[in-house]
Amino acid sequence: MKVLYKNRRGFTLLEMVLVIAIILILAVVVWFSANDFLGAAKSATEKVEAHNSVNAQVMEEAFGN
Repeated sequence: MKVLYKNRRGFTLLEMVLVIAIILILAVVVWFSANDFLGAAKSATEKVEAHNSVNAQVMEEAFGN
């Protein structure tokens, strides 16, 4: 059987464009997932800080620094 592309080297332009497109799509998915995660973490941090502030006020009123 004769090999048709015996001396073929490198990649075609189409192959390179497809690889870059796939990488970009994956990067966009990761970017939006990370933004959602960071937004949820920031919201949780704000809730904890508000709770700690209330606790500090209660402790100050109870024990009076």
